[in-house]
Amino acid sequence: MARERRRDQERYEKELEENKKNAEARANSEKEMQEMHQKMKEIRRDIDEANEIAKYMNRDILFTLTIVSPLTDFNIQPDIVQVKVEDFDSNACHEWTTEKF
Repeated sequence: MARERRRDQERYEKELEENKKNAEARANSEKEMQEMHQKMKEIRRDIDEANEIAKYMNRDILFTLTIVSPLTDFNIQPDIVQVKVEDFDSNACHEWTTEKF
């Protein structure tokens, strides 16, 4: 009887620890999503401004936001936010990191 109670207590504590880890993982994931959303919001604002400047300077350039999800064998990496620059004046297309933009 005492052995069963101890086993039940250990199982309960193990489940409690797993639930705590899962809750922490969800909280971290939500925080990362909020940070990514804020970063994208700021970049969109900058892209809109860059498109307006190009239009004002009579340049046929289009800036757009792109999201790249790199997948490798057995390894899923976080999404990468990039800026696609299409220069129709010189028929060139570039992918810039947000830091370069």
